[in-house]
Amino acid sequence: MSDQQKGLDRALAEVLPNSEHRYCVQHMYRNFKKKHPGLGLKDRLWHIASTTTVEHFNQALDDLETYDQEAHAWVKKGPHPQHWCKAFFSKHTQCDMLVNNLCESFNAHILEARDQPIISMMEAIREYLMERIQKRRAAMEKYKLDGGPLIRSIVEERVKHAAQWEITWNSSSGYQAKGPRGAQFAVDLDKNECTCNLWALSGIPCSHAIAALHRAKKDPYKMLANCYHREVFFTIYDNVLQPINGDIQWPQSDMLELDPPASVTQPGRPKKARKRDVTEGKDHGKRLRKRVVIHCRKCGGIGHNAKTCKNPPKSSTEQQPSQQPAPTGQPSQQQQHEAPTKRRRVRLHFIITFSLFVTFF
Repeated sequence: MSDQQKGLDRALAEVLPNSEHRYCVQHMYRNFKKKHPGLGLKDRLWHIASTTTVEHFNQALDDLETYDQEAHAWVKKGPHPQHWCKAFFSKHTQCDMLVNNLCESFNAHILEARDQPIISMMEAIREYLMERIQKRRAAMEKYKLDGGPLIRSIVEERVKHAAQWEITWNSSSGYQAKGPRGAQFAVDLDKNECTCNLWALSGIPCSHAIAALHRAKKDPYKMLANCYHREVFFTIYDNVLQPINGDIQWPQSDMLELDPPASVTQPGRPKKARKRDVTEGKDHGKRLRKRVVIHCRKCGGIGHNAKTCKNPPKSSTEQQPSQQPAPTGQPSQQQQHEAPTKRRRVRLHFIITFSLFVTFF
């Protein structure tokens, strides 16, 4: 999975010609929104990428064409959907990921190592991976359930959606799931398949399959793909990295020692972190939804300004509170405020005079 760079396309086609190559939909959306911004277009593009059947892909594409023909033309001229749509992914990988967050997360952990020379960089990455493998294995040893916490959370979320599907059994391994808005899918528990294709794409039972499993009184956690099982996890993490000696004990090489390239200092402060898009920040939604109360200076109302105000202007008597004189015999507020100030001045003058008198006499 890459970010749609042309150089990577050519390199992967030469080095790994038989591998499946996907594009990160998040990077694809950034290019899409430069010419087609808007929340409605964003939701439709991600809906197209998330469809798991060709029929639903075509339906979502027609919906985009109805909503915006120029955006539809952009998608049609873009890369083939086999690179970014679930409906065209191969099923043998049992992975339905649409974004390369794994690469971004790994890249964020090696920012300091990337600034070092090549050997120091490789050593830093090796030590980081050696420690990470140990921590992952130790965490899984404490977790006694099968499937892992992340996979089980996905199953639990799909169990909640399974309640809205009505199941009909054919007295064999076939089940028909009928849901809201006329949706209907066929499930085969012997083949671990559902016509929505999500089960085959991810290796995790979909909500239709979970509803059928509940009808058959089977545990959906037992129907996970083999790659998610606990024993497979430990088999993978048996491949640990071995510790090595310091460079003084490394074997000597007869090859010509290369000098490092001349460094060129670029103007400005060097940037280590990737420049984030405005939609990637943690406080993106909060920043956009920050409420600012607008007051109208024409009518005094809130929620609009004087330019768009349709209310009658506020009278001068309403804008400024009336200043009535204080009743006879009672001091005004100004007089009440000035009285303590005058007493403080007299007291200060007396203290200064007394101090001078004591000093000279």
